[in-house]
Amino acid sequence: MSTLDLYDVTLGSLVSSWSIGDVPLDVIYDKEQNTAYVTFWSSTSIAKIELGTNTVESITVGSIARGVALGGNGRVFVSMEEPEQTVVAVVNGPAGVVEQTIPLGPDESGTLLVYDSPGSQLIVGRANASVSSLNRYAVDPLTADLTRIQHLEVERGACNYLAISPDGNRIAQSCGVPEPIPDVSTEDLDVTFGAWDPAGYPASVVFGSDGELFIASGALAKVGVYDSRHQRVGELIPRTAPSLGLSFLSREGGLLYALQAGAAAVEQSALYWFVP
Repeated sequence: MSTLDLYDVTLGSLVSSWSIGDVPLDVIYDKEQNTAYVTFWSSTSIAKIELGTNTVESITVGSIARGVALGGNGRVFVSMEEPEQTVVAVVNGPAGVVEQTIPLGPDESGTLLVYDSPGSQLIVGRANASVSSLNRYAVDPLTADLTRIQHLEVERGACNYLAISPDGNRIAQSCGVPEPIPDVSTEDLDVTFGAWDPAGYPASVVFGSDGELFIASGALAKVGVYDSRHQRVGELIPRTAPSLGLSFLSREGGLLYALQAGAAAVEQSALYWFVP
């Protein structure tokens, strides 16, 4: 049985814990609703966890859920894998119901999701494929229907994580290869502002509030810190360096946290840092 734990890192104590069943795959937090949504490795449902009331609700989406992104006003997008295509479920988060499912085209497959709130667009990235791809969709604010605006294919290896900057203007995609990570415009996927050199095999990436980027190493338990001009300015290393590499990285305000997973996700733990 897996759990989602909430820690007060100032006091070093566990605040609350929720049983969530399967091994978690993706987690996103809705500040406005004080609610977390979790997808799993092999479940056709997502977990909705209301942190204020400590309640856990299961929302069935139909197929195995992979990625999750917040779409504003309580709307949640969930990517699902079906034979030879990707389907996006549009979930009414507060009501806990699926409003509609949207099949994507044969060349639009991908389970990595980010939502650009200022631009009202959803960006879908292909995961774990020999050729990386990105698709950009306009989202109808009333119906949540998707209209594809742009398609881009890049031979960068098996990509595993997609991040968007807080202002919605830039995305970064880590592909597990020791190559520079392009800083891509969300207004035109063919436009890059530069690139970050991960100096290793990046497992995941996340943007900071002022445009800096944090890159987690897939082989070592450390995180590289880069400024908005793509220069490496430091790194974060836990006091007791564990033997496991980092597999998931996220940031909420001044707190940076990372998930470590051993082979087949048998062993897991979390690392936390305070970041100015």
